[in-house]
Amino acid sequence: MVDKIDQIFKDTKAFSSDRISIEPVVAADFDIFYDLYTNEEVTYFLSLIHQDSKETLLNSFNKNLEIMKKGQYLFVWTIFLKEPKIKIGRINIGNIDMRSKRCSLGFVLLPAYWGKGIMYDASKLVIQYMFNDIEINKICASCNSENTKSSKLLEKLGFKLEGVFEKHTYYEKLDEFKDDLHYGLLNSNIRHDK
Repeated sequence: MVDKIDQIFKDTKAFSSDRISIEPVVAADFDIFYDLYTNEEVTYFLSLIHQDSKETLLNSFNKNLEIMKKGQYLFVWTIFLKEPKIKIGRINIGNIDMRSKRCSLGFVLLPAYWGKGIMYDASKLVIQYMFNDIEINKICASCNSENTKSSKLLEKLGFKLEGVFEKHTYYEKLDEFKDDLHYGLLNSNIRHDK
């Protein structure tokens, strides 16, 4: 079971659909990381302080690369639009629990591409890979209860709402605790499309 999960870090697979490709993040992808995490619309539902400091964001980005290089609990892909080939977002699996064969799914996309089905396509590619190739048992995801775009996307992907965690996450920029919606998707509950 551990070998399959370790494969994520060895394969470094890229995936594609008609409109997008998702490729393992590399150092040259800092530009999209910076664009995403300095965008107030993107960070509104994230428990991060909106930051314009390139140095702070670069340190965070490099930490992600280092974690991936060590084959630890995080793997990130950059999302590209195919025509024209431009970077538009990120998708990741994290909190990898090897014993329980469980991980979490996270994603962010530039606002200009919201509501176009792009994150649905990217998520399907990652979910199919995790369930079919890695044989993960469960994928979890959570979002702010006010983030209806993310909650609708998760439900469209087949995730089931497993609980509402009241006042679970502190948002420093709002100086407020917000409820989180916690979702789960079991390998045994999906159709396996190769």
